[in-house]
Amino acid sequence: LYIAAKLYREAITRALIENGADIKAKDQARRTGLHDAVTFRREGIVYVLMESGADLSMKDNNGWAPLHLGIRRGHKTVVELLL
Repeated sequence: LYIAAKLYREAITRALIENGADIKAKDQARRTGLHDAVTFRREGIVYVLMESGADLSMKDNNGWAPLHLGIRRGHKTVVELLL
């Protein structure tokens, strides 16, 4: 799921979620699809994950929650979605 989010494959992300993909799944750095969507400014994916119940407070190995990443990267539209 986090690969689809990172590559901005909104339809694939939706299909994966509809077919039971774990939106809380993490990579080795404890980053979720939401972390990657925020990092790469994938507004559509951020929205899909949020409406599907993604955990906005999940922190990665560095202690960064998705909101922190959005602010750090200067992704204003993504930050507004997260708020």
